[in-house]
Amino acid sequence: MNGDFFKARNVSDGEGAKSGYHAGQWSLVSGPAMTDGRVWAVSPQPRPCLVIHTNQTVAIETLAAPGADNWEVLAGNDWLVRNGRVVASAGKARHPRTAVGINAAGDKLIILLVDGRKPGVAVGMTHQELASELVRQGCWQALNLDGGGSSVLAVRDAGTGKMTMLNVPTDGRERPVANVLGISYKPKNGSCSQPKKSSTTDGHG
Repeated sequence: MNGDFFKARNVSDGEGAKSGYHAGQWSLVSGPAMTDGRVWAVSPQPRPCLVIHTNQTVAIETLAAPGADNWEVLAGNDWLVRNGRVVASAGKARHPRTAVGINAAGDKLIILLVDGRKPGVAVGMTHQELASELVRQGCWQALNLDGGGSSVLAVRDAGTGKMTMLNVPTDGRERPVANVLGISYKPKNGSCSQPKKSSTTDGHG
């Protein structure tokens, strides 16, 4: 799924046929970012972030830069849920949304992607509506990720290796983005030396 908000060189934020985003394009994420213990972006202002620590615990924290005990960091722009309560928002517009949250125990990750800007099919959600749904799904903490034409959720078939999009992006196709949240699954009898959430900078969602 897509990650943080970002800027891309020589692109106006159009959608569909007007979208100028393409793979390999220069881009810059808005918040701090860390992949496999390597910091590759910091922020002048603290932002809510999904954090995987070196001890493999997961949290949502406000950071301007990854800390020494962080292994993966993916930023968003706004808190949606804090301590099990909806965070008030003045925004009333409905848009496609991408959000991520964790439960109170910190052992369950909830991801939510909402299609929108499709009259008669999907209108999207406001921040308040998105936050309320996250609380309903059991989130204790949650943050908002990039939305609009960037919102995409895809799953790779373990047998064929083929990626399938589960939503319908407003560009009509997957938009290249600056970083992503990738989740890999291993059976309980498998072993994992480090957490497997990853952020990438190659311009591919």
